[in-house]
Amino acid sequence: MPDGDGIALPLATEANDSLLKAFAAVAGHFGVETTAEHLTRSYVFSEGELSDGAVAAMARELGL
Repeated sequence: MPDGDGIALPLATEANDSLLKAFAAVAGHFGVETTAEHLTRSYVFSEGELSDGAVAAMARELGL
């Protein structure tokens, strides 16, 4: 899906979308403002479900 600059963005699977929404909600609980959409734009996801390591890396980078 292209963003406003016409750059193709990685598409997350339905399972990844749910995981990213939950991740954003947990981050918000800890005072880190983010959205699933922001995470999708900020990180390149490979095909398939997100690995535990990828989720842990996002959490570390966001200070969680």
